[in-house]
Amino acid sequence: MLRVGVVSYCRWQKKATDRPVVPAWEQVLCQTFVRHKRHYGTRRLRAELRAQGHQVGSNRIRQALRRRELVAVQARAFVTRTTCSEQGPRVAANHLFDRAAPTAADQVWVGDITYLPLQNGSWAYLAAFQDTYSKRVVGWQVLAMMPD
Repeated sequence: MLRVGVVSYCRWQKKATDRPVVPAWEQVLCQTFVRHKRHYGTRRLRAELRAQGHQVGSNRIRQALRRRELVAVQARAFVTRTTCSEQGPRVAANHLFDRAAPTAADQVWVGDITYLPLQNGSWAYLAAFQDTYSKRVVGWQVLAMMPD
């Protein structure tokens, strides 16, 4: 009726079935992945797709990303440098090493400074002093700048 040979028809039919049909959610997945500059992983992509009405699980998203060789960029951990180690010895000398242990409170105090990260991205500095006999904190102060 169509005057098409059997072999030609079979070839056409095989080509039509060989082409994978790309689901709509996979197209949205690729667009979302590129729009967020490859920083979104499976969890975030799943939330984005569900917000757009595509009910798809994490495993299918993971498989689709792997099939397309799309890999999320891992952000490097930010390590704040709070110590300048080129300023001399790294450990203070222990002046209590040769002395006997204290026998009463308020004979020996020790102190230290620590860095406190603030929510706005800056730092505060906590200086604390402890009595070595009673293990009680006898004084502390928080400052915006390093104490002298």
